[in-house]
Amino acid sequence: YFQEIFHNCERSVPKLNKKANKKKPPEIYQLVTLGKEVDLQCLPTGYSTSYSPQPGLCDQCKLPLIDDNGTVFICGHAYHSTCYHRRCIYCKEFYKKGVVKNIESFLKRIEKSTNTFTLEDLVDDDNTEMETKEKDDENSGEIDKTLDILFKLTIEINQIENW
Repeated sequence: YFQEIFHNCERSVPKLNKKANKKKPPEIYQLVTLGKEVDLQCLPTGYSTSYSPQPGLCDQCKLPLIDDNGTVFICGHAYHSTCYHRRCIYCKEFYKKGVVKNIESFLKRIEKSTNTFTLEDLVDDDNTEMETKEKDDENSGEIDKTLDILFKLTIEINQIENW
């Protein structure tokens, strides 16, 4: 099994669509060793970027990686230690575009759902305001009664001392 993996190294390729678009990466990859076709979403992030990882090559200078003078990162891209500048440039761009796309989509949804009031909304608001005022009036009347009772009670308590 491991010999098969070794012999098939770098033979897994994207499956070309009939409607191939140069700007979009392929959506299906053929994994030779496993004999399976997998969706792009099952592969590392690097395969979703504008520049797919090139096995055995530095993705910055395009020169071969020889004698452990470079590193392959989790995204699938590889860099020489001198070419790597603390971030994968292709994945950084991929994530930036994704964030911008999501923000634009969010803003469009917010703009579409503008605050437009219907006649029903206005009537409901008027009824709610009237009900609130009525409740406030009832509450203020009860508060006045309670204060009167407390005042009379205080007077009566003070008169007890005079008995």
